[in-house]
Amino acid sequence: MRFLMNNSCHLKTRVLTPADLKELAAEDVSYLVDQLIPTRSIAILVGDSGLGKTPLGISLGLSVATGMPFLERPTKQDACSTATRKRRSRISTDATDD
Repeated sequence: MRFLMNNSCHLKTRVLTPADLKELAAEDVSYLVDQLIPTRSIAILVGDSGLGKTPLGISLGLSVATGMPFLERPTKQDACSTATRKRRSRISTDATDD
């Protein structure tokens, strides 16, 4: 189902047809991690305890923050990761000033 907002700000759903899916697939999509995580999306890591979700999430975050590949896929730095890196740099500089 696809969620749509109407003019009165109520959420509506409808079933997508094959033509709708084809149209969606043709849209130009920007990715944080190429062909894996679109920008402006929510990704959830799910699995049993001990499978490595935390190390995978940390690796993903570091890859996006630095622009390094993730699982051999190109990544795109975003404004949030750039801002976080600047704050981290400022904090470490402030700590060495004491």
